[in-house]
Amino acid sequence: MFQIIVDNMIHIPDASKIKSHHPWFWAALENDLTIANPAYLEAVKYGRSAYRIPMNISLLELDRKTGTAVLPRGYAGRLLGLLKKHGVPHVLVDQRLVLPPVDFPSGGQIKLRDYQVEAVEAALKATQGLIQAPAGSGKTIIGMEIIARLKQPALWLTHTKDLAEQTAERAAAALGLPREEIGMIGAGSEKIGARLTVGIVQKMARMDLSLLANRWGCVVLDEVHHLGGAATWIDVVSKLPARYRYGVSATIARADGLEAVTERVIGPILFAVSRDRVNGAGGLITPRLVTVRTGAKSTVWTRYENLADRYRKLGKKPPVVPFNEILDEILNDGKRNSLIVEVLGRECPGHSSLVLTERVAHCEELAVALKKRRSELRIATVHGKLGKVRRQEILMAMDNGDVDVLFAVDIAKEGLDIPRLDRLFLVAGGRNAAEIEQKVGRVQRPYSGKKDAVIFDFVDEKIGVFLAQYRARLKVYGKLGINSAS
Repeated sequence: MFQIIVDNMIHIPDASKIKSHHPWFWAALENDLTIANPAYLEAVKYGRSAYRIPMNISLLELDRKTGTAVLPRGYAGRLLGLLKKHGVPHVLVDQRLVLPPVDFPSGGQIKLRDYQVEAVEAALKATQGLIQAPAGSGKTIIGMEIIARLKQPALWLTHTKDLAEQTAERAAAALGLPREEIGMIGAGSEKIGARLTVGIVQKMARMDLSLLANRWGCVVLDEVHHLGGAATWIDVVSKLPARYRYGVSATIARADGLEAVTERVIGPILFAVSRDRVNGAGGLITPRLVTVRTGAKSTVWTRYENLADRYRKLGKKPPVVPFNEILDEILNDGKRNSLIVEVLGRECPGHSSLVLTERVAHCEELAVALKKRRSELRIATVHGKLGKVRRQEILMAMDNGDVDVLFAVDIAKEGLDIPRLDRLFLVAGGRNAAEIEQKVGRVQRPYSGKKDAVIFDFVDEKIGVFLAQYRARLKVYGKLGINSAS
């Protein structure tokens, strides 16, 4: 009888013995925990050196000193299925951490929509796994209700200071906790809350978690789709033995296909909220799409096309597209920027607008130009280079209606919750489906007096790489039920 021990990870002692006695089981296990490395595949595809890039990602480790195999804990369900299929005699030893219960003032009485109730119930029937819920569906509220029902000291993991602060504020309201009682790890703090702590992954990855791991019986990972391609996320969560472990995100899928890693580390998808159900509950507004063709050209792209043609004629793979050089060139294109400011000047008055770009300098340049054109508009810029306090002041001002146009870099891709936003301007391309969906979600939330939502997508149709990105965005828009108005 082989032992399967579950705590922060899954441990299989005497791995060599189980391997020799049940080779077919072991082969299936190794195969299921070996995932093709997209970085290697991309290097090969584009003719770059793959030296030192592993061909595969292995989630099965062998401790050679003890002979113990170590697996990610989210794989437990699949592991038990394999053991049964191959007739491997085993006993499961559950050493996951359960702490004395704590009460939350909300008492599990958070007002939920029907689909949120179903998501919570699905999570509570399991002890670990994923909840997929689109922007505007209230996935944070779902996570908070799970915490309240479990009555375990909880850790909420996220990856930015702004999301951490926003989560703490929401938790105070949803769970009925005094804001000062909620712990914070990161953003200049290492405070542990008696009932809830919000942690920033990057900060926790630099800490000795052996001193903290036994403080939480429940862990919730926000924006969990990042985990698949981020060793820091995996490292942090894999050190925590909490019995209850959940991940929430608008979409689990990743452009590189590494959602398989997410599922093996956290667990299977327990519940997926459909966009139609959120729309039916009045939880989302479907935006209208307006495409703005810039006509911009790029000398860098032209040179690349000529070089790529020569490579093809020689039967060689073309070099990698110099994307950042092309992006820098078009973001510094005066004529293109004038067009953007012209559209902003025409469309922003009377609305709450968000302008997303990819460079801080571009963000600030557009803000200055728009202010010169429409001096009555209240304009602000927000990006990672600003201090925490200043960022929070700006976001609060936008939320309160004291800012008309917010120019942002990165910070608004995920988790920005300002329901009054009704105009979104995408001025720097992009093709990542998860990111596009997150950006669109910024203007989909209902708000009193909000009549509609419009996305203005600036496409550089004469530059092949950006035209391809636009076509990829159109597929995302189509999936979200967004129709083009031009």
